[in-house]
Amino acid sequence: MKKEDSKKTCFFAVAALVVAADQVSKLLFLSFPLEYEVKAAGIRLLGFQLLRNTGAAFGMLKGNAFILAVVSAVFIAIVLAKLKEVKKAGLSLPMALICGGAAGNLVDRIFRGYVIDFVSIINIPYFNLADASISIGMLLAIMLLLKKEHKKTKKKGINLKENKNI
Repeated sequence: MKKEDSKKTCFFAVAALVVAADQVSKLLFLSFPLEYEVKAAGIRLLGFQLLRNTGAAFGMLKGNAFILAVVSAVFIAIVLAKLKEVKKAGLSLPMALICGGAAGNLVDRIFRGYVIDFVSIINIPYFNLADASISIGMLLAIMLLLKKEHKKTKKKGINLKENKNI
């Protein structure tokens, strides 16, 4: 198997796993709804509650499920088109997590007209596994890009600790 094929296989496997885990978790929560909070000093540490989110993250763009579905579909299409341009296999994982999460929420928007959110940690607004996957994918991508930039500056001999102008 070529390296390119292996990268694509890994990408699609991770993205499909994210979509499957997201949809199964939502179906489980719909089948066995739970309202529960663990609090300490008035701060919600962990919460479970069924929410029907017609907007994007943090309740933005409420009632715009169709627009958000179109934006998600276009985003996924762009990532899939750009996948072959990714040189480093390491970037395939964050891209797969982000795409899988976007696809998981897209499934909800298409078939339900809203996204199911059901878990909250430490006063973070309620979210789902797709949202968590997108966040983790973004964090990994940022870390990889920062690591790449650090290597570039190291190659050029720039030492930020010794630079008095910073």
